[in-house]
Amino acid sequence: MVNLKLPRGSTMTLLVKVRTANGDPYSLEAGDILYFGVKRFPEHKHYVIEKQYTNADYDQGTGGYLVKITPEETQDFVFDDYWYDVAVQLANGDFYQIIPTSPLTIMKNIVAKPAEPEEEEPQEEDPVNEG
Repeated sequence: MVNLKLPRGSTMTLLVKVRTANGDPYSLEAGDILYFGVKRFPEHKHYVIEKQYTNADYDQGTGGYLVKITPEETQDFVFDDYWYDVAVQLANGDFYQIIPTSPLTIMKNIVAKPAEPEEEEPQEEDPVNEG
Protein backbone atom coordinates (compact mmCIF):
# COMPACT_ATOMS: atom_id res chain seq x y z
CA MET A 1 0.00 0.00 0.00
CA VAL A 2 1.08 3.51 -0.77
CA ASN A 3 -1.00 5.84 1.41
CA LEU A 4 -1.38 9.32 -0.06
CA LYS A 5 -2.53 12.50 1.67
CA LEU A 6 -3.76 15.51 -0.25
CA PRO A 7 -5.27 18.78 0.96
CA ARG A 8 -8.59 19.23 -0.84
CA GLY A 9 -8.26 21.40 -3.94
CA SER A 10 -4.48 21.02 -4.20
CA THR A 11 -2.17 19.72 -6.90
CA MET A 12 -0.41 16.39 -6.46
CA THR A 13 1.93 14.61 -8.84
CA LEU A 14 2.54 10.91 -8.29
CA LEU A 15 5.55 9.30 -9.97
CA VAL A 16 4.71 5.78 -11.15
CA LYS A 17 7.52 3.49 -12.25
CA VAL A 18 6.51 0.24 -13.91
CA ARG A 19 8.67 -2.81 -13.25
CA THR A 20 8.68 -6.38 -14.52
CA ALA A 21 8.06 -9.33 -12.20
CA ASN A 22 11.82 -9.61 -11.59
CA GLY A 23 12.15 -5.88 -10.76
CA ASP A 24 13.57 -4.57 -14.03
CA PRO A 25 12.29 -1.17 -15.26
CA TYR A 26 9.58 -1.43 -17.90
CA SER A 27 8.54 1.31 -20.33
CA LEU A 28 5.09 0.98 -21.82
CA GLU A 29 5.10 -0.21 -25.40
CA ALA A 30 2.65 0.56 -28.19
CA GLY A 31 -0.78 -0.67 -27.12
CA ASP A 32 0.03 -0.77 -23.38
CA ILE A 33 -2.09 1.44 -21.08
CA LEU A 34 -1.35 2.59 -17.53
CA TYR A 35 -4.54 3.22 -15.51
CA PHE A 36 -4.93 5.45 -12.44
CA GLY A 37 -8.31 5.43 -10.73
CA VAL A 38 -9.85 6.97 -7.61
CA LYS A 39 -13.16 5.89 -6.09
CA ARG A 40 -15.03 7.02 -2.99
CA PHE A 41 -15.19 3.40 -1.83
CA PRO A 42 -13.44 0.42 -3.46
CA GLU A 43 -16.73 -1.37 -4.12
CA HIS A 44 -18.21 1.57 -6.07
CA LYS A 45 -18.41 1.24 -9.85
CA HIS A 46 -18.06 4.98 -10.54
CA TYR A 47 -14.61 6.58 -10.60
CA VAL A 48 -14.29 10.11 -9.22
CA ILE A 49 -10.93 10.45 -11.00
CA GLU A 50 -9.81 8.24 -13.87
CA LYS A 51 -6.70 8.69 -16.01
CA GLN A 52 -4.91 6.72 -18.71
CA TYR A 53 -1.28 6.96 -19.86
CA THR A 54 0.56 5.45 -22.82
CA ASN A 55 4.16 5.10 -23.93
CA ALA A 56 3.96 8.70 -25.24
CA ASP A 57 3.56 9.91 -21.63
CA TYR A 58 6.86 8.43 -20.40
CA ASP A 59 8.95 11.07 -18.61
CA GLN A 60 12.64 10.59 -19.43
CA GLY A 61 13.75 12.85 -16.59
CA THR A 62 12.12 10.75 -13.88
CA GLY A 63 12.11 7.38 -15.56
CA GLY A 64 8.40 6.92 -15.05
CA TYR A 65 4.92 8.30 -15.58
CA LEU A 66 3.72 11.47 -13.84
CA VAL A 67 0.13 11.11 -12.64
CA LYS A 68 -1.15 14.61 -11.88
CA ILE A 69 -4.21 15.37 -9.77
CA THR A 70 -5.41 18.95 -10.31
CA PRO A 71 -7.11 21.21 -7.74
CA GLU A 72 -10.35 21.12 -9.72
CA GLU A 73 -10.51 17.34 -9.49
CA THR A 74 -10.71 17.31 -5.67
CA GLN A 75 -12.29 20.67 -4.82
CA ASP A 76 -15.68 19.09 -4.10
CA PHE A 77 -14.41 16.00 -2.25
CA VAL A 78 -15.40 15.48 1.37
CA PHE A 79 -12.66 15.34 4.01
CA ASP A 80 -12.24 11.59 4.27
CA ASP A 81 -10.53 8.59 2.73
CA TYR A 82 -10.98 7.80 -0.93
CA TRP A 83 -9.35 4.79 -2.58
CA TYR A 84 -7.01 4.59 -5.55
CA ASP A 85 -4.87 2.10 -7.38
CA VAL A 86 -2.68 1.90 -10.47
CA ALA A 87 -2.65 -0.91 -13.03
CA VAL A 88 -1.22 -1.62 -16.46
CA GLN A 89 -2.80 -3.49 -19.32
CA LEU A 90 -0.35 -4.79 -21.88
CA ALA A 91 -1.12 -4.86 -25.58
CA ASN A 92 -1.45 -8.66 -25.39
CA GLY A 93 -4.31 -8.30 -22.85
CA ASP A 94 -2.37 -9.17 -19.67
CA PHE A 95 -3.41 -6.95 -16.74
CA TYR A 96 -1.23 -6.18 -13.70
CA GLN A 97 -1.83 -4.08 -10.60
CA ILE A 98 1.18 -1.78 -10.06
CA ILE A 99 0.02 -0.08 -6.85
CA PRO A 100 -2.54 -2.06 -4.82
CA THR A 101 -5.75 -0.43 -3.66
CA SER A 102 -4.67 2.18 -1.10
CA PRO A 103 -6.16 5.14 0.76
CA LEU A 104 -6.05 8.66 -0.63
CA THR A 105 -6.85 10.86 2.35
CA ILE A 106 -8.40 14.23 1.50
CA MET A 107 -7.29 16.60 4.23
CA LYS A 108 -8.73 19.87 5.45
CA ASN A 109 -7.04 23.06 4.37
CA ILE A 110 -7.25 26.72 5.27
CA VAL A 111 -5.86 28.35 2.14
CA ALA A 112 -7.45 27.21 -1.11
CA LYS A 113 -6.91 28.02 -4.74
CA PRO A 114 -9.01 31.10 -5.57
CA ALA A 115 -11.91 30.53 -7.90
CA GLU A 116 -11.31 31.56 -11.48
CA PRO A 117 -13.06 34.87 -12.21
CA GLU A 118 -16.03 34.39 -14.47
CA GLU A 119 -15.84 36.19 -17.78
CA GLU A 120 -18.47 38.84 -18.12
CA GLU A 121 -20.60 38.67 -21.21
CA PRO A 122 -20.58 41.85 -23.29
CA GLN A 123 -23.64 44.00 -22.73
CA GLU A 124 -25.78 44.55 -25.79
CA GLU A 125 -27.20 47.97 -26.37
CA ASP A 126 -30.95 48.25 -25.92
CA PRO A 127 -32.24 50.25 -28.93
CA VAL A 128 -35.66 50.74 -27.32
CA ASN A 129 -34.29 52.68 -24.33
CA GLU A 130 -31.75 54.80 -26.20
CA GLY A 131 -32.52 58.24 -26.13
